[in-house]
Amino acid sequence: MAESAKRIYDAATNAPKEHAVILLAHNGPTGLGSRMEDICGRDWVAGGGDHGDPDLEQAISDLQRETGVSIPLVVFGHMHKSLAYGRGLRKMIAFGANRTIYLNGAVVPRVNHAQSSRQPAISTSEKTGLEGLTGLMVPTSRAFTIVDLFEGAVEKISEVWVTVGDARTELEQELVLYKQPREHI
Repeated sequence: MAESAKRIYDAATNAPKEHAVILLAHNGPTGLGSRMEDICGRDWVAGGGDHGDPDLEQAISDLQRETGVSIPLVVFGHMHKSLAYGRGLRKMIAFGANRTIYLNGAVVPRVNHAQSSRQPAISTSEKTGLEGLTGLMVPTSRAFTIVDLFEGAVEKISEVWVTVGDARTELEQELVLYKQPREHI
């Protein structure tokens, strides 16, 4: 773990001084909560627990304490938004020291077959067959997590669902997870 934390630290300190550092990891750091619904909480065992990575927590802590590197955003996945056994939804955003925002982007499944009022419902195997035979793409609904940054700061984070088909792409739904508060002038 110490070697891994050092590699993360070294990579971040090699960034140009005028740049903010955004960390992208498979799993989030420890220290963001241990309840099942927390951003890295264990949802598959009674009582929860923190399932974050200690090396990432150590690297972030060392970077913030020793270097002054700006880390406005840490993005990861691994811990699905839908909790195990139908227990609800996970918190997908957490806030840490030095204005760091932690974002879990693990919306699963990311692609669903879209239902259209113009077409009868058909099975997945029929859809696959139709795609192969006719060349038509059966509409799908796809999840994306979008982050708006401005001058090294996170301005807005949204989870969006987009319908994608042969002739159209349209925004189906937007859930704003975070929006930077504006100071009054």
